[in-house]
Amino acid sequence: MTNSYMRALTHIRSIERLSAMLALSASVMAACLTSSVQAASAETVDFTGKRINAIIGYPPGGGTDAVTRLLGRFMREHMPGKPTMVYRNIPAGRGTGGAEYVAHKTPKNGLYWYAGANNVVDGEMLRRKEVNYDPRTFNFIGGFDRSGSLILMRAEKRANFRNSTLPPVIIGTADGSDTWGELLVWGKIYLGWNIKFVIGYPGTASLLLAIQRGEIEAFGTSVAHIIDELLVKQKGYAAVSQIGSLRGGKVISRIGFENVPTLASEIEGKLRDDLAKQAFRYWTKSNEIDKFFFIAPGTPKEIIAVYRDAFDKTAKDPNFMRVARKQFGPDFGVQSHVDITDMVSETAYPDEKVLTLLRNMKVKVGLPTEPLTQEEKNRLIAKLGLGKKIKTTLAAVKKGGRVIEFIAGKDKDSARVSSSNTKVMIGGKSARRGELKPGMACEVEYASSGDAAMSILCK
Repeated sequence: MTNSYMRALTHIRSIERLSAMLALSASVMAACLTSSVQAASAETVDFTGKRINAIIGYPPGGGTDAVTRLLGRFMREHMPGKPTMVYRNIPAGRGTGGAEYVAHKTPKNGLYWYAGANNVVDGEMLRRKEVNYDPRTFNFIGGFDRSGSLILMRAEKRANFRNSTLPPVIIGTADGSDTWGELLVWGKIYLGWNIKFVIGYPGTASLLLAIQRGEIEAFGTSVAHIIDELLVKQKGYAAVSQIGSLRGGKVISRIGFENVPTLASEIEGKLRDDLAKQAFRYWTKSNEIDKFFFIAPGTPKEIIAVYRDAFDKTAKDPNFMRVARKQFGPDFGVQSHVDITDMVSETAYPDEKVLTLLRNMKVKVGLPTEPLTQEEKNRLIAKLGLGKKIKTTLAAVKKGGRVIEFIAGKDKDSARVSSSNTKVMIGGKSARRGELKPGMACEVEYASSGDAAMSILCK
């Protein structure tokens, strides 16, 4: 994690240099900090002609990236002066790199805001020495809840799931750190679910391919189009459990999956130990946090009020909700800044005994207590025979080098390029992903279509 985090800091510094280059001059930047957005004592805030930077803590193309760009598109219409929104991905430290950057490295003038997910405020993550922010100081402007994950399984294995006399159901996962992976841990230990984990699958794309090939028999996801792909279009699959959403103090099912039991409903009455009950309450509450947005501590209250007002108006915009529910599913819901603030306050720093119990549960079922590094994932990918290594020509380079397209055999394929986890070399020298160009002859190593490439070696 330390090496990954150092790479993250290097990337963040490059972002800072880019931000400085975009300024017309030092004097213009100084003016922006003091007068372009009104000072704390001012009665009004005006963003006319300004560029607001939305810092996204994850790679392009994922759920956090998609929902942030949609929010920004609508939110700017409710901000004074209708500023331009610029989106920058800092996929470092599982979201913590971007949070650190906005909290400590950006001016407190309202020209930066952050988009993250629950792991950034997770109690386990916050205890790491390289994480130097306290999320209880963040000025949250709101959040979104897309409902919890479903556990999807090959239908012919459904009988095995709760019957230990049959062969165990093979669960594919990256490292078990997803909320749905933790759901399965609770089920295995306290409900006797008959499952076995296979780790090393780098992402949802590779899990989808693996279950279709029969390499694994189940995995979890909250992504609506993947759920639709397996349960509606392809059939032959079933949903066997779900996290649900905690709303109004009660766990509710995803719309359309009311007959699929939630973990909370199944585990009720099964936890006899007070510590286990406390840990489950913490785990349930922390999973209520999905996507959230904040501006830096120390930002003037007038600017904070403008952001929160714009978020609230966006959330009430019927056009925004129509697009969001079409893109992210009918369960897409809104959480106010008060909701997010309260949840983070309750879950950010739990009793160490709770975290120890959760770690021991993972050890008991053969999962790592810490997310795997990319190097560890690469070794597992090779061991599982998932990796592909092809010599090809780059057909397209998109999103500033974050996505490449190329020909693999007779088909067109693609891979993400991670700033911290993909090794990029051009002409035998280390290079940045932004230096990749269409037409380059390269050797690309990746797990499956759409996942992050492990290496891209170009002439």
